[in-house]
Amino acid sequence: MPRTDYDVTKLPKWAQNRIANLERDLAYEKGQNLLQVQGDTEVFIADFEGDIPLPPQSRIKFVYGDRPDDRIEVHVVKDGYRADGVEVYGPAPFLIEPTSSNIFRLRRAR
Repeated sequence: MPRTDYDVTKLPKWAQNRIANLERDLAYEKGQNLLQVQGDTEVFIADFEGDIPLPPQSRIKFVYGDRPDDRIEVHVVKDGYRADGVEVYGPAPFLIEPTSSNIFRLRRAR
């Protein structure tokens, strides 16, 4: 959950960490409440403290630069009732770089 109305950078580090932890806990609880209201979901924010559920069929946008086309959108693709992959969209062509047998990196083709 991003802060928009206050700046904590001048607070002591312990206070900044505590605020960050509280914000993460709040986001997790909001996700849990959302999951209870909306049922099962296939989209989560991966977090070391526990995954945070998002509404079913959520589209995730990753922004990696300052230009309007420096973004990637991802959503789960379903075959009937079963999720069977992800679809990745971007405003420019991608380069797919395998980094290991189960990891690859997407870069914008330049």
